[in-house]
Amino acid sequence: MQNYSLQINEHLHWSQKDQYLQLIEDFLSFKINGKKFESKFCSMVEAIEKKCLLLTKNYEMLKNIKPSPISFEFAKNEEDFRNAVADIFPQIQKYCEE
Repeated sequence: MQNYSLQINEHLHWSQKDQYLQLIEDFLSFKINGKKFESKFCSMVEAIEKKCLLLTKNYEMLKNIKPSPISFEFAKNEEDFRNAVADIFPQIQKYCEE
């Protein structure tokens, strides 16, 4: 069941990818500041985590979710994303120390 819960979680995050991308775009185009970015990002993740928890406890709702195989690739590509973030992290860290 845990593996399936993870698949559901990944699927829910993947299905919200456009909102994640929009949030990043808003930050990069100066429509929102870093504090607002962090707040919105954390709220989005928290909402997904709550939804996943509810779904895994409610079989009637869960049986209607059909995870897309594409969403499984989302997790596999996380390593590439993590590497990209790691590349810019020293710059962000330096900015925060100033």
